[in-house]
Amino acid sequence: MTLLTTMAVLGCGPAPAFPPDVEPDAWLESRPPCTVSHDHDLSYIRVWTDAAAHEHYTTFEGAYPPGATLLKGMYADEECEELIGFVTMEKLEDGAAPENMDWEWHRFDENGAEVLNPRRIPSTCVDCHLWHCGELPYGWDLTCSQEGLQPPGMPPGS
Repeated sequence: MTLLTTMAVLGCGPAPAFPPDVEPDAWLESRPPCTVSHDHDLSYIRVWTDAAAHEHYTTFEGAYPPGATLLKGMYADEECEELIGFVTMEKLEDGAAPENMDWEWHRFDENGAEVLNPRRIPSTCVDCHLWHCGELPYGWDLTCSQEGLQPPGMPPGS
């Protein structure tokens, strides 16, 4: 996914809007709207998937195909009106990035500028998703459950 596509989806600009004014089938809100996240700095989130990711994300069945993309908007408020940033996950070909579990991870600020922090991204993303979302019922292929279930024990680095 390109940054321009992501920004269009998010409606970045003076008044960020979800869902964006794009093709009706381009992005599907795939989680109950505006829920608190146990990760991502305890922000409120909304999650969209593209058509390739939607069924796998909502059913936890089958393998995500390469190119399947998830988009998570992060908000400061429980109404999900004050966008503070967003993250994307794109599934890669098997073996393309085994150190990242074959996902490409990006984080952006509220203006759409990519947050580059090689000490945290993608390593912190991968570590957290391995712990929070590595297996059912907590998640599927490193994508977290819609219920936001948290596995027992302490996350890595605690």
